[in-house]
Amino acid sequence: MSRDGAINGTDGDLVITGDTGHLQVGEFSIAGAHGSDAELSRLTVPERYFDPALQGLRGTPHTTSAPYAQIQRDLTEGGSEVPDFAHAARHHRLLDRIERTAEHA
Repeated sequence: MSRDGAINGTDGDLVITGDTGHLQVGEFSIAGAHGSDAELSRLTVPERYFDPALQGLRGTPHTTSAPYAQIQRDLTEGGSEVPDFAHAARHHRLLDRIERTAEHA
């Protein structure tokens, strides 16, 4: 079963099509149209968005492996690529502010 999601903006449209309803797992394709061009064209994800340590993995294997590779780098190299508890707390405060603002709009 195919699942589609569309994002329509003032400068164009994006359509994401996948074989599941979950962005965490599955195979997806992205198509877009920009400006006055109404025809959707398939877009490819640039290689820079894929973890070089996981060369050749795509789809669910990459999605599952990438967070573990990031955690390993943070632990072995002392980095902070993986969001921490403070990041999560800030994110939840932001979501709470958005929700409260929407209630009063």
